[in-house]
Amino acid sequence: MKFSLPTTRTGRVLASATLAGLVLTGAAISANAESVPPARHLTPNPEWSTPPVVPLTLRPGTRGEAVSQLQERLALLGSPIKTTGVFDSATVTAVKYFQKAHGLDADGVIGPKTRASLEGAPGTAVRGDRTALAQQIMNRHGITPRNTHPDPVGGPHLDSSALSNIRDTADGMSALTSSYGDARGKRVEMDERMLRGVLQLNANHGFSINITEFVGGDHSETSWHYKGVAFDTSVINGVKVDPRGKGRNLAERLESACYFLGATQVLGPGYPEHDGHVHCAWNPKG
Repeated sequence: MKFSLPTTRTGRVLASATLAGLVLTGAAISANAESVPPARHLTPNPEWSTPPVVPLTLRPGTRGEAVSQLQERLALLGSPIKTTGVFDSATVTAVKYFQKAHGLDADGVIGPKTRASLEGAPGTAVRGDRTALAQQIMNRHGITPRNTHPDPVGGPHLDSSALSNIRDTADGMSALTSSYGDARGKRVEMDERMLRGVLQLNANHGFSINITEFVGGDHSETSWHYKGVAFDTSVINGVKVDPRGKGRNLAERLESACYFLGATQVLGPGYPEHDGHVHCAWNPKG
């Protein structure tokens, strides 16, 4: 279904409908009308028995200002999507991941429930360089970097814990890998996309998480942890990640949120050696 702004019979676009029906900033149409000087108010057409209808649903293929506003809102919530004004395949994918992350039916359509969820998300702008992002994580209630390793095969080595990694980054240094495993005590700069994603999960998507590993721990030789683009979490909203029940449901929602935020490697329950945690990573090549 094509979408266009409602017009008068002379073809002029109505001033009161410039938001095209997707009000993602919280401003009501009536509020917009009141902001226009009285002399410029449009005189109602007596031939209209009802106001022009503004679509409440946006579907794949829709074009126009409403889609641009949708894309801008998705980008504010962390999606790497671009504003094109076209409800294209990239927009459908982003909407589906958002819906899954927020416990909605993933149909790729902006209906009343998805609209309400988009409007209800805080819309907190997450900005800053690597150091500033790490400082925000340190001060963010709901993000808890652990000071121990879940599987200290080669000993605790607390200098490479998730907490130490984020502290070092907040102090402007690189993060330290563990003295055991394949990386063996290397310094790694943590990726800004990953740090921004961690913040977005909490600030705009409502997940409280612990971080069990950033660059520390024992991983495979080619692990993206050692490239500074990955994090692991084993507790989501106070619930342990588990292959069954609520722990599985929350894990799957978090996985979808990570994909929404641009992660390209997401592993969790059902994947070998990941039944007890979710792993999210961003492509090291950007």
